[in-house]
Amino acid sequence: MKKLYLSLVVILFLIINLSFAQNKFAIKDEIKKAAISLDTGKFYKGNNQYKRSVYDKLKKFKVLGVGEQTHGTQEFFRTKKAVMTMLVREYGYNLIGLEASFAEVENLNNYVLEGRGVLREILKSFRQYTFECAEFEFFVEGVRDHNRKAISKVKFFGFDFQSPFASLQYLYKVNQLNGGRRGEEIQGLIKTFTKLSDQIYSHSIDSLEFSELKITSREVINDLQVNARNNSMLFQYIENYKQFLELNNLVLKADSLSMGKISVLRDSLMAMNVLSNMNKGKILLWAHNAHLQKTPSIYSKSMGYFLKEKLKKDYAVIGQTTSTGYFTAFDPKANKVTNKNMVIPPGVTDFEYIFSLTGMPVFFFETVKFKTKQLQSDRYRLLGYGVTDRQFIKGNPFLDFDFILHIEQSSGSNSFYLK
Repeated sequence: MKKLYLSLVVILFLIINLSFAQNKFAIKDEIKKAAISLDTGKFYKGNNQYKRSVYDKLKKFKVLGVGEQTHGTQEFFRTKKAVMTMLVREYGYNLIGLEASFAEVENLNNYVLEGRGVLREILKSFRQYTFECAEFEFFVEGVRDHNRKAISKVKFFGFDFQSPFASLQYLYKVNQLNGGRRGEEIQGLIKTFTKLSDQIYSHSIDSLEFSELKITSREVINDLQVNARNNSMLFQYIENYKQFLELNNLVLKADSLSMGKISVLRDSLMAMNVLSNMNKGKILLWAHNAHLQKTPSIYSKSMGYFLKEKLKKDYAVIGQTTSTGYFTAFDPKANKVTNKNMVIPPGVTDFEYIFSLTGMPVFFFETVKFKTKQLQSDRYRLLGYGVTDRQFIKGNPFLDFDFILHIEQSSGSNSFYLK
């Protein structure tokens, strides 16, 4: 009886695995048939051979997100540059939204439109090392070069709000032009936030001190809002600073609130900031997959979820994935940015494993045919800001994204902080 039981268990195991193998290989073949294999040498250079197979599929949207599975993958940055450059040059996209604070990104516009400022200093002001790399610098220089020659200029805008500094510096200038009543308070806010910089980004600001900062901020804002009625730019700087305060106020109460509520606040406000630019042209978004995806992420409803709810078919997103290699990120153990952080190879139930089976090093495909497929695969990679061994989450990229661009082998971006 015991032998019979063991035999039945083995047979059941084999049947389940055979079924999975058949499903896996069937999907692999379907993806291979639907996908466009990309020659990266030609693709990165903007070769016209991909206009019909790739770019014509992307031209019709009012807002198109181009995602990344990590914030530090060289190939993801190069692909974003190729895609966005072609869509700007040939298909009328003229606004590029960045996962960075509005006020800091306005300084980037001074550079790409007028040549004002030092690019690396501007990127450093973002306080996000992910943008401080050779690949993004190269992309920005390309936008600046385009603007020198083109009649229709390309502008950036920041839809995030995790830094108070450029907003406060702008408010100080406006205050000085209007009598200078609040100059001392604004300088005090800048000085205090500079002192608290590490605490801001690790979410450990003292509640009492932050409460005092909010009171001073409210007095400054109330004074300057009178001028904002006829000054749309001032209004945006004030709103950016208010969003920063709102987010950090919620973070202070995180012991009694779920992380999900913080994520919902951030992503819903980011979506609102994108939508506020809709009347200015066709928009490309540069952000992490988890913010751009059209379904809720494991943390909360995503920015992409809110955009899809509002824009319907006018919003689409490309999710970028990878199977093996390395990525650049801050490593707390080394206490520095490193570029040899391993992209852990996928397991047999991970979507990246199926993508690897196609045998294509880099490929692009539309997910619409695969959204209703019943799959045993139920995980794919989500890597956030830092280094972690927990790289896979439950999810289905066929539902999350309209298009997938898969890069089998990846490498770390060339951060300016590498030593």
